[in-house]
Amino acid sequence: MPLVLNPLELIQQYFYQYARLNENAGIEFAQSMTSIENRKFLGDNKDFEKTFTKIIEYYQNRRRIEKTDSAEQISQFFFLVARGVLFDWSV
Repeated sequence: MPLVLNPLELIQQYFYQYARLNENAGIEFAQSMTSIENRKFLGDNKDFEKTFTKIIEYYQNRRRIEKTDSAEQISQFFFLVARGVLFDWSV
């Protein structure tokens, strides 16, 4: 099934959902996720991040997002920023 949103709209919606998931989990959970030791329990089970990387790849392959960086690098950047916002919210 092809994605119908433009990349910017989809990224906005994706991270809105990310924020809602963290908000619903509560501030204590969010605070625990700001620690590297506590994030280790996720291991390779980072489906939300992996799915986002696939979305970026999808749009890069259709030339809707430039390939100046890899999909993984772009994904890592967005989640770094999102975790920074989460950290700021939780302190």
